[in-house]
Amino acid sequence: MDIADAIGISKAGLYYHFESKQGLLAAIINYGHEILELEFEKQLAGCRSDEEALRRLIYTYALSITREDDAAFASLAIEEMKSLLPTDRDQIANRKRAFLNRIRERLEGLAAAGKLRAVDITAATHTLVGMVLWLPKWYHRPGRLSPEQVANEITELAMHAVLTNGDRES
Repeated sequence: MDIADAIGISKAGLYYHFESKQGLLAAIINYGHEILELEFEKQLAGCRSDEEALRRLIYTYALSITREDDAAFASLAIEEMKSLLPTDRDQIANRKRAFLNRIRERLEGLAAAGKLRAVDITAATHTLVGMVLWLPKWYHRPGRLSPEQVANEITELAMHAVLTNGDRES
């Protein structure tokens, strides 16, 4: 479906607000990141530990990718980065790095507390995020598992992979 038609304006009206298709794509991807970042902030409020924060980050990220509308955004954001102008690509890459840093900080906190397996923190950071980013490649709604069930499974697998006790949080 044509974006201009979907929002009820002319193509000329759409391009009045965006200089190019790449500019529109960047705006869509940035908007998706803003929504996700706000959700992360909400989920991290009141966390009592790095373990709880890591669990919430992974679950929230996985759930956002498995929800119907957000799955399309996730695929777009992953697959179309190469189509962006360099300045937009850099800006979005910085947002992605900020998320990776959130995960890394939690893993560093777990390591300092003696709760992290003997893993390389950089490799673990990218692997956890990669687990979630792979979801749009295989999960499609409706499926045998609901989005919440998939997010729970990914979260439990991730936590088991990095925690020394590997236990599910009680």
